Amino acid sequence: EEQIVSFGEPSGPRRRPSPAVPSEEYIGTNKFIYWVCRRAGEDWTRLPAVTPAPIAISRKITKVFTGNLDAKVQSYPPFPGKEANLLRAQLARISAATS
Repeated sequence: EEQIVSFGEPSGPRRRPSPAVPSEEYIGTNKFIYWVCRRAGEDWTRLPAVTPAPIAISRKITKVFTGNLDAKVQSYPPFPGKEANLLRAQLARISAATS
């Protein structure tokens, strides 16, 4: 299997970038899968897997949910995702606090 490796000198201040954490399926905060629907009898929508960044930011913001999973989350600090991601992050926090 071929690999490509690159190296160089940084031009700005030296700081270590935080690594992107991949989402984990069926373990940790993604141990459970969550689905939502607007009303009984309607189609269910599966919520996306969650990563640490949305959980950390969800602790810092207050937001009233609109019910539109595709709505952009207007907040400070900026939330990295849509309302579906915020809902999933909040569910992860609740699940961790009550387990």
